[in-house]
Amino acid sequence: MTKAPYYMTKYFWQKTTIVLALSWGPDSMFLLSLLRSYRDEKQLPNDHLVVCTINHKTRPETDQEVAFLQDYCKDYPFECIDYQGTDFSERALRNFRYQSLYNVYKKYKADFLVLWHHLNDRVESFMLHMRRGASLNGMRGMQIVQPSWFSADMTLFRPLLTTTREEILTQVTNKKIPHFMDPTNVDPTISQRNKLRNDIMPWLLNEEQQPTNFLSSMQQLFDYLDQPSSSITPFLLKLKPSDYWNAQWYYKRQNKEQNITLDHIVALLKQTNTYKNISHANLREIHKFLTHSTSGYKFFNGVYRFIAHGAVYLIKAPHDFRKVTPQQSAFAQATDLVRSKSRSKYCIAQKIPIFRRNFIKVTKSWNQITKVFLEGVEY
Repeated sequence: MTKAPYYMTKYFWQKTTIVLALSWGPDSMFLLSLLRSYRDEKQLPNDHLVVCTINHKTRPETDQEVAFLQDYCKDYPFECIDYQGTDFSERALRNFRYQSLYNVYKKYKADFLVLWHHLNDRVESFMLHMRRGASLNGMRGMQIVQPSWFSADMTLFRPLLTTTREEILTQVTNKKIPHFMDPTNVDPTISQRNKLRNDIMPWLLNEEQQPTNFLSSMQQLFDYLDQPSSSITPFLLKLKPSDYWNAQWYYKRQNKEQNITLDHIVALLKQTNTYKNISHANLREIHKFLTHSTSGYKFFNGVYRFIAHGAVYLIKAPHDFRKVTPQQSAFAQATDLVRSKSRSKYCIAQKIPIFRRNFIKVTKSWNQITKVFLEGVEY
């Protein structure tokens, strides 16, 4: 039994707009039928779902197949993009496909790009990544929800990722869901994935080897890799805020994690009790900031998120907590000099985050700083 309806209920909301990448194979047509059932059950408008298909022009039959799809999906906004290039390599077609899907995603201001990948696809990706020497994070590969490799502001959603290919084919047959089979998918000379799928996977999934046991073991491995364990979730060190800050709490993560996922951010927000009223758009914004920025800050839901010198700081404080009041004359000012260096250059050299620079205790003569006290220690 597929868990796709559960994932749809978990991640979709009433005004969610999704773009379905439809390939007219059995897996994507099965997914379309699930999305239709979900729409009918939740009484969502037709424009909740945008169907997009890419005609790679690799076979003479593709134009007829696209015409069938356009009629079959006439209840929805339908986009078909034809490939006009001459390079039919796997890389060129993939780049064109994702660029086209991204354009449609932005055109409709979508919340998710829905893909049909299933458990067998994820196992194949895992093996290909492992063959290339990927790290544990790299071998995690496909996620049910994750930012796209093509652009971080496009969120991918794969509700079939825990469903096997056999389960999908059984449902397609039983429900008589129309679909087309692409003969190039069974040619092992076209790509490494095809070779793996047609020459190696059949042996692993041989009936004598009990294929359900193999796929079940792989799913358990993915469940382990996906969990926001202590080795993956950003570890937060609770620090004491300055007596002069109007802050409730102050956390620090020394190493900025480049491979952090949306699930990790959810775990981090729950750890700091700041998960309430967070939308998926907020999660994407936080994720993009944490993974793509080298400095700066974001303020949301009463929490500052600073990035400075390879570390992440979380500070629960009012929006103006960094402002210096006239009474705080014992702190370094931006115009002060430290051994002929400006305060900013001194702080950068000492790796002092920007939000702390107005609260450095000093003694000074005019604008010349004579002593600096960091964490109570004289320098």
